[in-house]
Amino acid sequence: MTLRTPNNPLSESVLLGALPPLLAPNTQLALGSPSQTGIELFYVQRKYDLCQGSFPAVLLSSGQQEVVRCSLTTYCGTHSVFVDYCDRWDRQSLPIDTIRLDIAADLERMKANIETYLQTHQGLTINATLYPISILAMQLSGYTKAIDVLAAAGFAIGFRRLVLTFNLLPYSV
Repeated sequence: MTLRTPNNPLSESVLLGALPPLLAPNTQLALGSPSQTGIELFYVQRKYDLCQGSFPAVLLSSGQQEVVRCSLTTYCGTHSVFVDYCDRWDRQSLPIDTIRLDIAADLERMKANIETYLQTHQGLTINATLYPISILAMQLSGYTKAIDVLAAAGFAIGFRRLVLTFNLLPYSV
């Protein structure tokens, strides 16, 4: 039996791929990157590549998806996206607290980017298609257990997570 294609037109790969240009503007990632956009410092479900790249960087990954039946033939739901802002402190002279403050400031800029974008566009444009979806919630983690996310790679990494919960539009089966 072949794997059936997703019914939801806004699959996780499409959604995650559309986020870096939305999140990056006005951040330290953008200002400090060679491209001046910071987009090359976003890794979409590529933790190994993140380990090989420069820091600070952002790992985007798919979180929980919840789909509920809305009618006999339609479904709707939510999709959580993890925005993990990572930085190394084993190769820096800055204290850990300063690195954490920089991470927090950039995540606040990313939240502001999202709020501004959704206020002016009322949806997310992907591949020239406007999806009138909204981000239902944003949740910013604390710093507990935010050390050594990439311990297997031997890095001293600090990170903080921003969770974006997207509304999935009704789709038919």
